[in-house]
Parts: sequence; structure tokens; C-alpha cells
Amino acid sequence: MDTINDSLKVIEETIKNQNLEGATIGIICNSNNIYNESNGKYEMEGAKANYDCYQMSDYYTKLVTDHPLISYLQDPMADSDLTGWHYLCQQMPQTSNQVMISCASLFSKGLEKIKEVNLKRLQLFWSRKALMKKIKKLKNILINLMKLIVKNSIQIALF
Repeated sequence: MDTINDSLKVIEETIKNQNLEGATIGIICNSNNIYNESNGKYEMEGAKANYDCYQMSDYYTKLVTDHPLISYLQDPMADSDLTGWHYLCQQMPQTSNQVMISCASLFSKGLEKIKEVNLKRLQLFWSRKALMKKIKKLKNILINLMKLIVKNSIQIALF
């Protein structure tokens, strides 16, 4: 397979042939790895040209339009490319199967960075409700672990 489109076609065919109803595709883009901050270009291996933030956003928009099973893009723009983040979220088509755009690495830079982007369509990797659920689940796991430790007189070494 020469291109991401070829790969996506194979995945889509497999999903269709296996009757995997409801299956979707998520792409972890890790755009920080292909972004050249000195020239503001995304350097995709095998691409004929390097993409600026507008071209990269248009690339993702076309990818999502051409492949409606794509439901998730993680870190499609570089952390420092705030113009790209803003443009991408405005360009992404409003479809019935809306694409979740995760800014996991941007989120790690801090809330101030995200406020700077000021995006309405951007969905954080963890919603507040989902995060609270995870914390509650972790709390329950820790409580059960502590009960197990006490019950069985298990010694723990902290490093």
C-alpha cells in the first residue's frame, strides 16, 4: 500500500466484509513528529510537497470526507501551530458522524495554550464527566487494592 488512502480502503473493505456494523476508524496523527517549526511546514514522508497549516487542514478534511468511517483524529496539528488548530476545527465538516478531534498533546501544554486557540469544535481527550468517572473508578480500584493488602498482610516496597 502506497498511501494512507490505500490503507484506509483496505480497512473499510475489511469492516464491510466482516459485517462489523458500527465500527469506526481512529487515526493517531502525532503531527508534532512531522512539523518543522522553523518553516511552519508539515513534512510528510512520501508527499510531493510540504504542507502549511491550511493545506494540512484541507488534507484532513478531505480524508474525513472521502472516508466517512473516520471518527477520531488525535493530535492532527502540532502543538505550536495554533493557526492550524483553529483552521482545522472550522474546516472540519459537520457530518452526522462527527469527527472527534483530540488535542491530547496540546492539552499537556496547559489550559492557557488551549484558551489561546479558542476553539468551539475542539473536543478534549477527556471530558470533565469522563474524567470524573475515571477518577471514581481508580478510587474504587485503590480501595479494593488496599483491602486486599491489609487482608493478606502484603508488604509493599515503594521505589
